[in-house]
Amino acid sequence: MSALSQLLKLLLLSLCVSACSFFELQPEPIQAPVVKEQEQQQAEPPMAAEKVIHSCEQPIVREVITYVEKECPGKKKAIVKKAKLQANAKVVVGRVEYVTIDNNDIAIKSRIDTGAKTSSLNAQDLSEFERDGKKWVRFAVLNPNNQEKIYFEKKIVRFVRIKQIGPDFERRPVVKLPLQLGTVNENIELTLTDRSDYLYQVLVGRNYLLDRFLVDVSQKYTAKK
Repeated sequence: MSALSQLLKLLLLSLCVSACSFFELQPEPIQAPVVKEQEQQQAEPPMAAEKVIHSCEQPIVREVITYVEKECPGKKKAIVKKAKLQANAKVVVGRVEYVTIDNNDIAIKSRIDTGAKTSSLNAQDLSEFERDGKKWVRFAVLNPNNQEKIYFEKKIVRFVRIKQIGPDFERRPVVKLPLQLGTVNENIELTLTDRSDYLYQVLVGRNYLLDRFLVDVSQKYTAKK
């Protein structure tokens, strides 16, 4: 029995040694590093309060005043000065002015009408004829100083049809005559028609006013007679 007891003790001792060796050789579990959260996220760059949509080289016309004040203050005076120069280059006229026709010194009252495309002249005793195979017209203009008739003969440039009341059209000859208003003298087209029933013998339209005059309807006879 003593020998058997000794054998059992040896077996138990070897088992203990094996168990201890096993637990000592086991590697410790690897822990993942703890990542600390940032206390504050990085702030995004603030958005601009206004997005610049203009450049000093190419301003938008409808916003030119705002643009000049905010983006190009150095150009404000130049733009305003240019606008004043363009306005000053035109002659200011009223709703009624004196004009002369065909380089004649007789001043005739005229109505300034921006709604009329072509200027018109009161032509009395109107008659058409041919000269050198071309169509001409003979007509008279009334001298407002003594009520005498001044006769002209001019080549017809073309004809226009003017809508009348109802379905009818009026056929009017068109001639070219020098027309002077103030210091401006231009050779322009004038339609000829009998304006005896009208107060003014001459109707000055856009074909003469355009790019030359600024019309102030509150005034009369502003141009030099």
